Amino acid sequence: MTRPSEPALPAPSSSEPTLASATTLRERARTILALALPIIGGMASQNVLNIVDTAMVGQLGSPALGAVGFGGVVHWLAASFFLGMGSGVQAIAARRTGEKDTRGAVASVHGALIVVALLVIPYALLLSTQTDWIYNLLSDDKRVIELGAPYLRVRLYAMCFVVCNYSFRGYWNGIGRSTVYLRTILVIHVVNIFLNWVLIFGNLGFPKLGVTGAGIASAIAVACGTLTYCVLAYRHSRDDGFLTRGATPPGTVRNVLRLSVPAGMQNLFMSAGFVALYRIAQLLGT
Repeated sequence: MTRPSEPALPAPSSSEPTLASATTLRERARTILALALPIIGGMASQNVLNIVDTAMVGQLGSPALGAVGFGGVVHWLAASFFLGMGSGVQAIAARRTGEKDTRGAVASVHGALIVVALLVIPYALLLSTQTDWIYNLLSDDKRVIELGAPYLRVRLYAMCFVVCNYSFRGYWNGIGRSTVYLRTILVIHVVNIFLNWVLIFGNLGFPKLGVTGAGIASAIAVACGTLTYCVLAYRHSRDDGFLTRGATPPGTVRNVLRLSVPAGMQNLFMSAGFVALYRIAQLLGT
């Protein structure tokens, strides 16, 4: 999703701060902060969204809150390995940018999108057929299972957009334009909160969908984020071959995966720990 009035991204200029051009410790610190603060802001906004989500879903009762809680961590576990591609894309994009190879930086995004098309989409669709079984493994509460399985199914349908967003985030951060990530993540959050209000509670003439509405809101929001990233990347990087046939050199996918696997494994183990923690808490609660 993009606003009609949103201006095109400015072309890189010699005055844009980079670590390579910073000559003093103070300049380097200023440059690092300029790159890091938008990323910190985006991550902090995610915590705010989690609080708002919890407050809105919590009005539906404890089973609904438990269903969304389980669904969120299971979705994170399912996507965690592929989310490591954000780190792989960022490493390649930063390296190619330092080499003044802007087409190579764009190719890193292409590599990630190819992985999404070939692996993430079939994987997510397969998992979406097993949501009842997954919830039965994690919870003994029939109401939580009844509410949570459709929620998780919708979230899995949109997993490809989540992985795309992480990959685009790696690209923008890698080329030194972390403000694009911040702006886009804020758009995603605003859309998510608004659609939560509409779909969870049945406002503006829409049916009251409850927990499933929360899943649909999240799915639409991340899809809007992917669309926004694509529009901005086309404006900024079309001359460097974005979404152009032949702009992805052989070996790009292999390089993206090679650099992404360590981060993906770290994400996988961390998210598995959270799922185990939720299950233990659920057992103690009974």
